[in-house]
Amino acid sequence: KMKKIMIFLFFFLCSMVFAKSNTDNEKKELLRQFVAFREALKNKDIKTVKSVMEFPLNDEYEILFSGSKLYSDKEYIKTGKISEKLFDKYSDKFSYEIFEDFEKIKIDLEKNKITEYFLDGTKVDGKKMKFYWDENEHSYYYKDKDNKKVYKNTCNLNINAGFDVAENNQTLFYASSFFEDNELTEAKEICFGGVVFTFKLDNGKLKLNDIFAD
Repeated sequence: KMKKIMIFLFFFLCSMVFAKSNTDNEKKELLRQFVAFREALKNKDIKTVKSVMEFPLNDEYEILFSGSKLYSDKEYIKTGKISEKLFDKYSDKFSYEIFEDFEKIKIDLEKNKITEYFLDGTKVDGKKMKFYWDENEHSYYYKDKDNKKVYKNTCNLNINAGFDVAENNQTLFYASSFFEDNELTEAKEICFGGVVFTFKLDNGKLKLNDIFAD
C-alpha cells in the first residue's frame, strides 16, 4: 500500500513540475508574440494585426474602428458582429492609437520581466506642481513662469501588464491602461476610463481573447 502511495506521489509531483514548465513556456511565448504584435501596431502592419483576431468579433471590438463608418454599416447593424469582410472593408480606419499606451510597458524577453508604467498627473516634467481648480472649465490648471494658466489632465495614468488564468486553466496575458484618482482629484470625480486587452495562445499563435473598455 505504501509503495502505491509513493508511486502516486511521484507521478503527481512529476505532473506538477510538467504543468509549471508548460505554463512558464506559455508565458514566455505570450510575451514574445505580444512584443511582435506591438511592433506590428507601431508599423501599422494590418496583415499581422488581423492575424491576431478571431472572427467574427463581437461588438466590444468596435472601438478598434472608432474613426470609421462601421457603426452605420448595414451588415454590422444587422449582425452586431465584425466579420472578416467588415474588418477588411474598414481596415484603413483601424484605431492603432488605442494601443499606443502599451508602448510604455517595458518587456525584457531575456529575463521574462515586465515593468509597468505610472504617471503622476500632479507633476510637470517630473516636478510636483501646485494646481488650481477652474469650475467653469471643470479642470485643473497650474501657472507657468509668466503666471499664465496652463490646463492639464491631472489624473494619474496606470499602464500595466501581467498574466491571468482563464476558467479553463488557460494562461492569459493582459495589458491595461486606466486613469486613476490622486489626492488632488478624488473629490472631483474626473478620473475614469480605461481599457483592458487579454490575449491567449491558440495552437501556439497569439490571439486577442477579449476587450473591456470603460
